[in-house]
Amino acid sequence: MSRDCIKSGPAVLLLVLLLGLPASAQDMRDIQLFGPSDLSTYVGGSGPNEGYFFKYDGLYWSISAPRAEPIGKPGKTRNVYYNVTGGASPPDQMAVQRDSFSTAPFTAKFVTGQRVELGRVEGHHGFLVSGYWLNKQGQSCNAQDVSVVFEDLAFGPDGESWLQGPVWGDGDGKLRTEPECLRNLPVTFDEMTISNRVNHWSIEWMYLHRFRPMSLGGFFEFFAGVRYLEFDERFKVDATGGILADSNWNTSADNHVVGPQLGARWANQRGRWTLNTEGRFFAGVNYQNIRQTGLIASEWLPNQPAPTQGMPLYLYHTGFSHWRHNAEWAPTIELRVEAKWQWTKLVTFKAGWTGLYMDGIARASEMILYEFDANGQVMGITDDNNRRGVFINGLTLGVEVNR
Repeated sequence: MSRDCIKSGPAVLLLVLLLGLPASAQDMRDIQLFGPSDLSTYVGGSGPNEGYFFKYDGLYWSISAPRAEPIGKPGKTRNVYYNVTGGASPPDQMAVQRDSFSTAPFTAKFVTGQRVELGRVEGHHGFLVSGYWLNKQGQSCNAQDVSVVFEDLAFGPDGESWLQGPVWGDGDGKLRTEPECLRNLPVTFDEMTISNRVNHWSIEWMYLHRFRPMSLGGFFEFFAGVRYLEFDERFKVDATGGILADSNWNTSADNHVVGPQLGARWANQRGRWTLNTEGRFFAGVNYQNIRQTGLIASEWLPNQPAPTQGMPLYLYHTGFSHWRHNAEWAPTIELRVEAKWQWTKLVTFKAGWTGLYMDGIARASEMILYEFDANGQVMGITDDNNRRGVFINGLTLGVEVNR
């Protein structure tokens, strides 16, 4: 069974339950799903429909891209030396290496999704249960001859570091490996592919209070409740060739946001048409789980002959695993605007726009520490960029059933 079919199942089940639920002071057995609309309910300032309601929306939303970050240490450069054969003097072929690839190609790509709402209103009081989920947003791109600058910290008494190696000989074919003769080697991959994937969904429960119709038309509703929001991102790098052939690193940032929520809705009815605007403020706390795994220089094995010209003298293939757990303040604002058209007594079609801004979100590609430290630890996670803003917005198209 496809994933889309599995997701649409709960929506159908909720609709069936809605039509089958008994309501106080109402007889659901006489329900007329396709009965003619009764426009008299809009005359003389009478209130909106009451009873159970079910709403289903198809979503077409975009998720803002992570900030463009270099693949490598931001703002870092290295003076590196390239291979030189023969000769007893240090080579003079030095170059300044900079990062040459970044996450800039990632964009605010649109994805589809679904939103389901179920609730009941009687008089001035009611409840609302709402949830939505977006299909995964996936993007990838690749480049050739990619320079990556790592922070290469010294570990030896004479300043030896992990990305140093011999680049010239002593004139008799023997490589010079004394600490004072080692030089920084360039990290340049023949080919690199980066990919990013985002998964986002939310669920909320709220008490609903409906005020009396306004004298100038329309009515106002107030919400109060709790919400849970999930925003998960996976960033992966696969790199081949060069002195670190072949390497990969995978970083995930899971954002679990929970907290109280307040909201308000204003709607104005004119004949078959209704204009609806609503907003929500979500005072969430984000419990972040960031994890990173990978392998550096998988082809550079310890049993290979050493030293080798133009290859690291001390570094061999190295696997790594890092993680962080943080709690951050993550306020969220949501705004919805909809236009509705009543087709029959119970069925209404609607279309609109939704915008959602979240703060305090960790984005995986911005959490990477490109470093070889003095203790032999490779890569890592930085907490400097774990409070990013994310903007999600797009169109909605759906149907509402009200009894």
